[in-house]
Amino acid sequence: MAVPTVSTASITNIADTTAQGGGQITDDGGLALTAYGVCWNTTGTPTIADAHTDDLGWSPSDGDSQPGLFTLVTNPTFTNGSSGSWTTYSYKRFVRGSTSQAIIDLTGANRSYILFDHCIIDAGYASYLNSWNCASINHTATYKANHIYFQDCLFLGNYESGTGYSLNRMGFECTGRPAPTGASDIYQDIGLIRCVFQPMGNEAISFDGPEMTTSSFVQDVVILGSGNNPSTSAPFDFGQGFEINGPLGFTVTNLTVHPGRDSGLNLGGADATAADCGWTFTGLDLRSDYDSLQVVQRISGAHPIYAHDMKAASFSGVAARAASGGSSYMTYMTNCDNNNFTGMNWGSGTRYLDGASTGNSGI
Repeated sequence: MAVPTVSTASITNIADTTAQGGGQITDDGGLALTAYGVCWNTTGTPTIADAHTDDLGWSPSDGDSQPGLFTLVTNPTFTNGSSGSWTTYSYKRFVRGSTSQAIIDLTGANRSYILFDHCIIDAGYASYLNSWNCASINHTATYKANHIYFQDCLFLGNYESGTGYSLNRMGFECTGRPAPTGASDIYQDIGLIRCVFQPMGNEAISFDGPEMTTSSFVQDVVILGSGNNPSTSAPFDFGQGFEINGPLGFTVTNLTVHPGRDSGLNLGGADATAADCGWTFTGLDLRSDYDSLQVVQRISGAHPIYAHDMKAASFSGVAARAASGGSSYMTYMTNCDNNNFTGMNWGSGTRYLDGASTGNSGI
Protein backbone atom coordinates (compact mmCIF):
# COMPACT_ATOMS: atom_id res chain seq x y z
CA MET A 1 0.00 0.00 0.00
CA ALA A 2 1.15 3.55 -0.75
CA VAL A 3 -0.17 7.10 -0.59
CA PRO A 4 -2.38 7.80 -3.65
CA THR A 5 -0.94 10.08 -6.34
CA VAL A 6 -2.94 12.86 -7.99
CA SER A 7 -2.32 15.40 -10.72
CA THR A 8 -4.17 18.72 -10.87
CA ALA A 9 -5.41 20.70 -13.84
CA SER A 10 -4.83 24.39 -14.34
CA ILE A 11 -7.58 26.73 -13.16
CA THR A 12 -9.29 28.30 -16.17
CA ASN A 13 -12.36 30.37 -17.07
CA ILE A 14 -11.90 32.48 -13.94
CA ALA A 15 -14.78 34.88 -13.28
CA ASP A 16 -16.02 36.84 -10.25
CA THR A 17 -17.70 33.86 -8.57
CA THR A 18 -16.78 30.81 -10.68
CA ALA A 19 -13.80 28.99 -12.13
CA GLN A 20 -13.05 25.65 -13.73
CA GLY A 21 -10.45 23.18 -12.52
CA GLY A 22 -10.01 19.55 -11.61
CA GLY A 23 -7.54 16.73 -11.43
CA GLN A 24 -6.92 13.05 -11.91
CA ILE A 25 -6.08 10.19 -9.55
CA THR A 26 -3.12 8.66 -11.38
CA ASP A 27 -2.39 5.92 -8.81
CA ASP A 28 -4.70 4.81 -6.00
CA GLY A 29 -1.80 3.26 -4.09
CA GLY A 30 -3.57 -0.07 -3.90
CA LEU A 31 -6.31 1.37 -1.68
CA ALA A 32 -10.08 1.47 -2.24
CA LEU A 33 -11.20 5.03 -3.01
CA THR A 34 -13.66 6.36 -0.46
CA ALA A 35 -13.83 10.01 -1.50
CA TYR A 36 -12.36 12.44 -3.98
CA GLY A 37 -13.18 15.89 -5.23
CA VAL A 38 -12.06 19.51 -5.46
CA CYS A 39 -11.38 21.97 -2.61
CA TRP A 40 -11.56 25.75 -2.96
CA ASN A 41 -11.51 28.99 -0.98
CA THR A 42 -10.83 32.70 -1.52
CA THR A 43 -7.59 32.94 0.45
CA GLY A 44 -5.37 30.23 -1.07
CA THR A 45 -4.12 26.71 -0.25
CA PRO A 46 -7.59 25.17 0.21
CA THR A 47 -8.08 21.92 2.15
CA ILE A 48 -11.06 19.68 2.91
CA ALA A 49 -11.82 22.03 5.81
CA ASP A 50 -12.88 24.56 3.14
CA ALA A 51 -15.66 24.24 0.59
CA HIS A 52 -15.18 21.02 -1.36
CA THR A 53 -16.92 18.38 -3.44
CA ASP A 54 -17.20 14.70 -2.51
CA ASP A 55 -17.75 13.19 -5.92
CA LEU A 56 -17.46 9.54 -4.88
CA GLY A 57 -19.71 9.22 -1.85
CA TRP A 58 -21.95 12.03 -3.10
CA SER A 59 -25.59 11.86 -2.06
CA PRO A 60 -28.09 13.36 -4.53
CA SER A 61 -29.38 15.64 -1.77
CA ASP A 62 -25.95 17.29 -1.61
CA GLY A 63 -26.12 18.54 -5.19
CA ASP A 64 -26.95 22.16 -4.44
CA SER A 65 -23.90 22.56 -2.20
CA GLN A 66 -21.54 22.88 -5.17
CA PRO A 67 -22.20 26.30 -6.69
CA GLY A 68 -20.41 27.35 -9.82
CA LEU A 69 -18.77 24.03 -10.66
CA PHE A 70 -21.37 22.47 -12.93
CA THR A 71 -24.35 23.77 -14.86
CA LEU A 72 -27.46 21.70 -14.17
CA VAL A 73 -29.09 20.46 -17.40
CA THR A 74 -32.48 18.74 -17.17
CA ASN A 75 -33.85 16.61 -20.05
CA PRO A 76 -30.86 17.38 -22.29
CA THR A 77 -30.84 17.41 -26.07
CA PHE A 78 -27.68 17.27 -28.16
CA THR A 79 -26.26 18.70 -31.37
CA ASN A 80 -23.85 16.93 -33.70
CA GLY A 81 -20.49 18.40 -34.58
CA SER A 82 -18.14 17.78 -37.49
CA SER A 83 -14.64 16.40 -37.98
CA GLY A 84 -13.16 19.89 -37.74
CA SER A 85 -15.49 21.20 -35.04
CA TRP A 86 -16.71 18.82 -32.37
CA THR A 87 -19.69 19.77 -30.23
CA THR A 88 -18.40 19.87 -26.65
CA TYR A 89 -20.41 19.78 -23.43
CA SER A 90 -18.18 20.77 -20.50
CA TYR A 91 -18.86 21.02 -16.77
CA LYS A 92 -22.50 19.98 -17.13
CA ARG A 93 -24.52 17.98 -14.65
CA PHE A 94 -27.10 16.03 -16.62
CA VAL A 95 -30.34 14.87 -15.00
CA ARG A 96 -33.80 13.78 -16.16
CA GLY A 97 -37.14 15.17 -15.05
CA SER A 98 -39.07 12.29 -16.62
CA THR A 99 -38.51 8.59 -17.19
CA SER A 100 -36.51 7.76 -20.31
CA GLN A 101 -34.08 5.18 -21.65
CA ALA A 102 -31.15 7.25 -20.45
CA ILE A 103 -30.17 10.58 -18.97
CA ILE A 104 -27.87 11.11 -21.97
CA ASP A 105 -29.96 9.49 -24.68
CA LEU A 106 -28.15 9.38 -28.04
CA THR A 107 -30.68 7.15 -29.81
CA GLY A 108 -33.15 7.57 -32.66
CA ALA A 109 -30.97 9.82 -34.86
CA ASN A 110 -27.53 9.96 -36.43
CA ARG A 111 -24.97 11.10 -33.85
CA SER A 112 -21.39 12.21 -34.52
CA TYR A 113 -18.48 14.26 -33.19
CA ILE A 114 -19.78 14.88 -29.65
CA LEU A 115 -17.47 15.26 -26.63
CA PHE A 116 -18.65 15.17 -23.03
CA ASP A 117 -15.84 16.73 -20.99
CA HIS A 118 -15.82 16.95 -17.17
CA CYS A 119 -19.51 16.14 -16.89
CA ILE A 120 -21.62 14.42 -14.23
CA ILE A 121 -24.34 12.04 -15.37
CA ASP A 122 -26.52 11.87 -12.29
CA ALA A 123 -29.13 9.09 -11.99
CA GLY A 124 -30.76 10.41 -8.85
CA TYR A 125 -30.40 14.14 -8.46
CA ALA A 126 -32.81 15.56 -5.84
CA SER A 127 -36.40 14.59 -6.72
CA TYR A 128 -35.81 13.94 -10.41
CA LEU A 129 -37.04 10.62 -11.79
CA ASN A 130 -34.64 7.90 -12.79
CA SER A 131 -33.86 6.64 -16.26
CA TRP A 132 -32.87 3.14 -17.28
CA ASN A 133 -29.24 4.10 -17.94
CA CYS A 134 -26.92 7.00 -17.32
CA ALA A 135 -25.94 7.11 -21.02
CA SER A 136 -27.17 5.16 -24.06
CA ILE A 137 -25.99 4.96 -27.65
CA ASN A 138 -28.51 2.52 -29.14
CA HIS A 139 -28.37 2.45 -32.93
CA THR A 140 -29.56 0.32 -35.81
CA ALA A 141 -28.84 -0.06 -39.50
CA THR A 142 -30.95 3.09 -40.01
CA TYR A 143 -29.09 5.41 -37.62
CA LYS A 144 -25.33 5.60 -37.06
CA ALA A 145 -23.15 6.85 -34.22
CA ASN A 146 -19.49 7.76 -34.57
CA HIS A 147 -16.82 9.82 -32.82
CA ILE A 148 -18.48 10.18 -29.41
CA TYR A 149 -16.23 10.56 -26.36
CA PHE A 150 -16.85 10.79 -22.63
CA GLN A 151 -13.78 12.33 -21.01
CA ASP A 152 -13.21 12.94 -17.28
CA CYS A 153 -16.85 12.17 -16.52
CA LEU A 154 -18.52 10.85 -13.38
CA PHE A 155 -21.42 8.39 -13.72
CA LEU A 156 -23.56 8.41 -10.57
CA GLY A 157 -25.72 5.37 -9.79
CA ASN A 158 -28.07 7.18 -7.41
CA TYR A 159 -26.41 6.60 -4.08
CA GLU A 160 -28.92 6.91 -1.24
CA SER A 161 -27.13 7.11 2.10
CA GLY A 162 -25.99 3.49 2.01
CA THR A 163 -29.48 2.05 1.52
CA GLY A 164 -29.07 1.12 -2.13
CA TYR A 165 -29.51 2.41 -5.66
CA SER A 166 -32.54 2.89 -7.82
CA LEU A 167 -30.91 3.27 -11.23
CA ASN A 168 -32.61 0.47 -13.13
CA ARG A 169 -29.82 -0.66 -15.39
CA MET A 170 -26.51 0.49 -16.83
CA GLY A 171 -23.99 3.24 -16.45
CA PHE A 172 -22.99 3.28 -20.13
CA GLU A 173 -24.68 1.29 -22.89
CA CYS A 174 -23.59 1.23 -26.53
CA THR A 175 -25.52 -1.18 -28.75
CA GLY A 176 -26.25 -1.85 -32.40
CA ARG A 177 -29.48 -3.78 -32.54
CA PRO A 178 -31.57 -4.88 -34.17
CA ALA A 179 -29.23 -4.91 -37.15
CA PRO A 180 -28.65 -7.21 -40.12
CA THR A 181 -25.82 -9.72 -39.92
CA GLY A 182 -22.65 -8.23 -41.34
CA ALA A 183 -23.52 -4.62 -40.52
CA SER A 184 -20.20 -2.79 -40.34
CA ASP A 185 -20.79 0.84 -39.38
CA ILE A 186 -23.58 1.10 -36.81
CA TYR A 187 -21.21 2.70 -34.33
CA GLN A 188 -17.55 3.68 -34.71
CA ASP A 189 -14.91 5.37 -32.55
CA ILE A 190 -16.73 5.48 -29.23
CA GLY A 191 -14.42 6.36 -26.33
CA LEU A 192 -14.49 6.42 -22.53
CA ILE A 193 -11.48 8.29 -21.10
CA ARG A 194 -10.67 8.84 -17.40
CA CYS A 195 -14.23 8.16 -16.26
CA VAL A 196 -15.44 6.87 -12.89
CA PHE A 197 -18.56 4.72 -12.47
CA GLN A 198 -20.32 4.40 -9.15
CA PRO A 199 -21.95 0.95 -8.73
CA MET A 200 -24.83 0.72 -11.17
CA GLY A 201 -28.12 -1.18 -11.11
CA ASN A 202 -26.92 -3.75 -13.64
CA GLU A 203 -23.84 -3.57 -15.90
CA ALA A 204 -21.51 -0.62 -15.41
CA ILE A 205 -20.31 -0.58 -19.06
CA SER A 206 -21.80 -2.58 -21.93
CA PHE A 207 -20.84 -2.68 -25.62
CA ASP A 208 -23.19 -4.89 -27.60
CA GLY A 209 -24.22 -5.51 -31.20
CA PRO A 210 -23.48 -7.56 -34.30
CA GLU A 211 -20.11 -8.66 -35.64
CA MET A 212 -18.62 -5.36 -36.80
CA THR A 213 -15.34 -3.54 -36.30
CA THR A 214 -15.95 -0.52 -34.09
CA SER A 215 -12.44 0.89 -33.44
CA SER A 216 -13.67 1.92 -30.00
CA PHE A 217 -11.68 2.25 -26.79
CA VAL A 218 -11.75 2.51 -23.00
CA GLN A 219 -8.83 4.20 -21.24
CA ASP A 220 -8.08 4.97 -17.56
CA VAL A 221 -11.56 4.06 -16.32
CA VAL A 222 -12.57 2.96 -12.80
CA ILE A 223 -15.67 0.83 -12.11
CA LEU A 224 -16.55 0.83 -8.41
CA GLY A 225 -19.14 -1.96 -8.62
CA SER A 226 -22.17 -3.24 -10.53
CA GLY A 227 -25.42 -5.14 -10.08
CA ASN A 228 -26.75 -3.12 -7.15
CA ASN A 229 -30.33 -3.55 -8.33
CA PRO A 230 -30.81 -7.34 -8.32
CA SER A 231 -34.59 -7.02 -8.15
CA THR A 232 -34.69 -5.95 -11.80
CA SER A 233 -36.74 -8.50 -13.72
CA ALA A 234 -35.21 -11.01 -16.14
CA PRO A 235 -33.79 -10.82 -18.73
CA PHE A 236 -32.22 -7.63 -17.33
CA ASP A 237 -31.04 -9.00 -13.99
CA PHE A 238 -27.33 -8.69 -14.80
CA GLY A 239 -24.49 -7.31 -12.77
CA GLN A 240 -21.25 -7.44 -14.79
CA GLY A 241 -18.63 -4.74 -14.48
CA PHE A 242 -17.49 -4.45 -18.12
CA GLU A 243 -18.80 -6.36 -21.09
CA ILE A 244 -18.39 -6.72 -24.84
CA ASN A 245 -20.88 -8.91 -26.67
CA GLY A 246 -20.36 -9.31 -30.42
CA PRO A 247 -18.58 -6.24 -31.82
CA LEU A 248 -14.93 -6.39 -32.91
CA GLY A 249 -11.97 -4.05 -32.55
CA PHE A 250 -11.73 -2.76 -28.98
CA THR A 251 -8.72 -1.40 -27.10
CA VAL A 252 -9.06 -1.41 -23.31
CA THR A 253 -6.22 0.20 -21.34
CA ASN A 254 -5.85 0.78 -17.59
CA LEU A 255 -9.31 -0.37 -16.55
CA THR A 256 -9.90 -0.97 -12.83
CA VAL A 257 -12.91 -3.11 -11.91
CA HIS A 258 -14.00 -3.50 -8.30
CA PRO A 259 -16.19 -6.53 -7.57
CA GLY A 260 -19.88 -6.31 -8.40
CA ARG A 261 -22.71 -8.80 -8.23
CA ASP A 262 -21.55 -10.67 -11.35
CA SER A 263 -18.32 -11.21 -13.30
CA GLY A 264 -15.79 -8.40 -13.64
CA LEU A 265 -15.30 -8.91 -17.38
CA ASN A 266 -18.05 -10.50 -19.48
CA LEU A 267 -16.68 -11.15 -22.98
CA GLY A 268 -18.83 -12.64 -25.72
CA GLY A 269 -17.14 -13.16 -29.07
CA ALA A 270 -18.32 -12.54 -32.58
CA ASP A 271 -21.70 -14.26 -32.51
CA ALA A 272 -20.03 -17.69 -32.31
CA THR A 273 -18.35 -17.27 -35.72
CA ALA A 274 -14.68 -17.85 -36.49
CA ALA A 275 -13.86 -14.14 -36.73
CA ASP A 276 -11.01 -12.72 -34.67
CA CYS A 277 -12.28 -10.37 -31.99
CA GLY A 278 -9.54 -7.78 -32.34
CA TRP A 279 -9.66 -7.05 -28.62
CA THR A 280 -6.60 -5.81 -26.73
CA PHE A 281 -6.58 -5.55 -22.93
CA THR A 282 -3.60 -3.83 -21.30
CA GLY A 283 -3.00 -2.82 -17.69
CA LEU A 284 -6.25 -4.07 -16.19
CA ASP A 285 -6.78 -4.54 -12.46
CA LEU A 286 -9.67 -6.87 -11.61
CA ARG A 287 -9.74 -6.19 -7.91
CA SER A 288 -10.78 -8.23 -4.91
CA ASP A 289 -11.89 -5.36 -2.66
CA TYR A 290 -15.42 -3.96 -2.57
CA ASP A 291 -16.06 -0.26 -2.76
CA SER A 292 -18.10 1.09 0.16
CA LEU A 293 -20.96 1.93 -2.24
CA GLN A 294 -21.35 -1.67 -3.49
CA VAL A 295 -24.25 -2.88 -1.37
CA VAL A 296 -24.96 -6.18 -3.20
CA GLN A 297 -22.30 -8.89 -2.98
CA ARG A 298 -21.24 -11.40 -5.63
CA ILE A 299 -23.38 -14.30 -6.82
CA SER A 300 -21.96 -17.82 -6.80
CA GLY A 301 -21.29 -17.83 -10.56
CA ALA A 302 -19.30 -14.59 -10.68
CA HIS A 303 -15.75 -14.82 -12.09
CA PRO A 304 -13.10 -12.13 -12.57
CA ILE A 305 -13.28 -13.06 -16.29
CA TYR A 306 -16.09 -14.91 -18.06
CA ALA A 307 -15.74 -15.43 -21.82
CA HIS A 308 -17.38 -17.40 -24.61
CA ASP A 309 -16.65 -17.58 -28.34
CA MET A 310 -13.66 -15.28 -27.89
CA LYS A 311 -11.06 -15.51 -30.67
CA ALA A 312 -7.53 -14.04 -30.81
CA ALA A 313 -7.85 -11.54 -27.98
CA SER A 314 -4.69 -10.29 -26.24
CA PHE A 315 -4.14 -9.67 -22.50
CA SER A 316 -1.03 -7.90 -21.14
CA GLY A 317 -0.34 -6.57 -17.66
CA VAL A 318 -3.69 -7.80 -16.38
CA ALA A 319 -4.14 -8.87 -12.74
CA ALA A 320 -7.16 -10.97 -11.76
CA ARG A 321 -7.93 -11.41 -8.06
CA ALA A 322 -10.62 -13.55 -6.46
CA ALA A 323 -13.10 -11.53 -4.42
CA SER A 324 -15.11 -12.92 -1.53
CA GLY A 325 -18.14 -14.85 -2.68
CA GLY A 326 -18.52 -15.75 -6.32
CA SER A 327 -16.91 -18.61 -8.20
CA SER A 328 -13.70 -20.41 -7.26
CA TYR A 329 -12.49 -19.95 -10.87
CA MET A 330 -10.42 -16.94 -11.86
CA THR A 331 -11.76 -17.35 -15.38
CA TYR A 332 -14.41 -19.51 -17.01
CA MET A 333 -14.20 -19.81 -20.80
CA THR A 334 -16.11 -21.82 -23.40
CA ASN A 335 -15.33 -22.14 -27.12
CA CYS A 336 -12.45 -19.67 -26.88
CA ASP A 337 -9.58 -20.10 -29.36
CA ASN A 338 -6.11 -18.62 -30.01
CA ASN A 339 -6.20 -16.04 -27.23
CA ASN A 340 -2.94 -14.74 -25.73
CA PHE A 341 -2.90 -14.59 -21.93
CA THR A 342 0.89 -14.52 -21.49
CA GLY A 343 0.66 -11.11 -19.79
CA MET A 344 -1.87 -12.29 -17.19
CA ASN A 345 -1.33 -12.50 -13.45
CA TRP A 346 -3.78 -15.18 -12.40
CA GLY A 347 -2.76 -15.29 -8.75
CA SER A 348 -3.42 -18.63 -7.09
CA GLY A 349 -6.87 -19.24 -8.57
CA THR A 350 -7.85 -22.02 -10.94
CA ARG A 351 -8.92 -21.50 -14.55
CA TYR A 352 -11.54 -23.35 -16.55
CA LEU A 353 -11.54 -23.93 -20.33
CA ASP A 354 -13.97 -26.33 -21.91
CA GLY A 355 -12.91 -28.99 -24.43
CA ALA A 356 -13.93 -26.83 -27.40
CA SER A 357 -11.31 -24.17 -26.50
CA THR A 358 -8.00 -24.60 -28.37
CA GLY A 359 -4.75 -22.75 -29.14
CA ASN A 360 -4.78 -20.47 -26.08
CA SER A 361 -1.47 -19.46 -24.49
CA GLY A 362 -0.59 -18.34 -20.98
CA ILE A 363 -3.45 -20.13 -19.26
